Amino acid sequence: MKKLLAFMLMGCMLLMPTVISAREPVDNSSYTMIIEGQDWGPAVTKLVIQGASSTDLNQFEVQVLETLDGEEIVNQPVKITEVYYSDEKGNPDDGVNEYVALSLEIGPENQETNPFYFDFESFSNSWVDMQFTITQTNTQKTWNQMGEQFKLVADEFEKNVFTYEDSRFKEMNLSYASYSPKEDDKKHALIIWLHGMG
Repeated sequence: MKKLLAFMLMGCMLLMPTVISAREPVDNSSYTMIIEGQDWGPAVTKLVIQGASSTDLNQFEVQVLETLDGEEIVNQPVKITEVYYSDEKGNPDDGVNEYVALSLEIGPENQETNPFYFDFESFSNSWVDMQFTITQTNTQKTWNQMGEQFKLVADEFEKNVFTYEDSRFKEMNLSYASYSPKEDDKKHALIIWLHGMG
């Protein structure tokens, strides 16, 4: 009787649906945005993607939509200057890697890669929302979801506010950023950069 029960139990187990756990697929529709400081301000210098099947410059197109408070500022193509295998932060990698970096044309007049919008009424900068769409034209694969964002060098600065008071202006809050190098036995210059206008 025990053998019959064991046999029936084994038969039922064979007929039951089998659940196989698999690794979650990587979301290959997202991109990483790399922002670097230039002498005129910040610029989106690179976009990093996963799952591209080529590093041929002619097989990629990039479009950007920039909005501020829901209002469209820029909606246009972006010129790609270089495509290469990289690590997740866009640093070149000699071997074939899962990441591909697209270097973008930047400049003080290139609003399509400028994450700032200067408001002439308030004389201040505002960060814009940037939505890139990257297309590999030979496969029609697209990357259009913002993943990570790296502000190279700027992420290393400590942001703070200094409160100033006097009889004429009363209380004023002045935002600032400071950077301290790692401690060592070397002398380092103290650089103070003041600027208004945004």
